[in-house]
Amino acid sequence: APTRLNSLYAARLIYMESSWIKEVLEKHLNNFGFKTDNPKWKTIQEVINICLKERIDLRNTKDSSEPIITMYDYVAWKETKFRLPLEHFKLKKPAKLNFAIDNVQKERIVSFNKEQGKMKDWGFFYKAQDAIVPRSQLLFKLQIES
Repeated sequence: APTRLNSLYAARLIYMESSWIKEVLEKHLNNFGFKTDNPKWKTIQEVINICLKERIDLRNTKDSSEPIITMYDYVAWKETKFRLPLEHFKLKKPAKLNFAIDNVQKERIVSFNKEQGKMKDWGFFYKAQDAIVPRSQLLFKLQIES
């Protein structure tokens, strides 16, 4: 039985229940006063979409995910650990935000699938969070293309 409940529930939310996260988060933001007519609403939705897209599907791994056209340099923002407001990273013209996986990530995920792929989702995703480290290896690499 899993001994670390935070990892267990994180795995469950991230991989097994992600379908409702966006809707519930938007409802909470709405409750906090961020209505759909707020000028930042489009940006909030974009950030949520990026967060959901940057997770690699561990059961059906692909080398990339569909890019997003954006007016912000999310790569530079992430490199500063989000310490500055996103507005500091506004671009002069739209850019393509690409999601890619490198060879090391792919090898780790393929290897993990060979060893643990027959497990049920609950255990598979819990174990993946411990076996594939650092956990950043579970995310697509973001690349901004001008």
